[in-house]
Amino acid sequence: MPRVGLSTAQVVSTASALIDEVGVDKLTLARIAKHLNVQLPSLYKHISSLQDLHERLVVAAQHELLGTMKNAAVGRSGMQALLALAASAREWGVAHPGRYSITLAAAHTPGDGSEEMLEFTLRILESFNLTGDDAIDAARMLRATLHGFISLETRGGFGLPADVDRSFQRAMQGLGNQFSAWS
Repeated sequence: MPRVGLSTAQVVSTASALIDEVGVDKLTLARIAKHLNVQLPSLYKHISSLQDLHERLVVAAQHELLGTMKNAAVGRSGMQALLALAASAREWGVAHPGRYSITLAAAHTPGDGSEEMLEFTLRILESFNLTGDDAIDAARMLRATLHGFISLETRGGFGLPADVDRSFQRAMQGLGNQFSAWS
């Protein structure tokens, strides 16, 4: 019987916070059990394995990131929507580096939100008059640029004294200009 007060949602939430602190590679069920002050076997009443937990973390993180981006871009289109989406993804990724990394680690986990995230991105790209293969190319370009920037920033990869916010803004503005030129 599961421990009173312990739930699958609590296990996932605790694991989410821990991956932001220690990273995905150092996340263990023993660490989670210790953090929750329960015995390791108690976790198996809520998750079946570390792989099961990882899949749940992907789903939770993807939906959290998607919600953040949607909230930022609501009511906007074109360049404004792109800049809002990008800024919110960066802010969330920097604040939650472990969760951000897991959103990229395992795309296509059932229910993970990756399809919905692509559809959302494609709707924004439609406001640049991009459809079909052009929209897919633009979505890949945006994802690669965002991922590269966020990954470098969360790992301390921007050591030069120039303003990182300015560089990010210019990168996103440059993408938007490129997307506008494609149509």
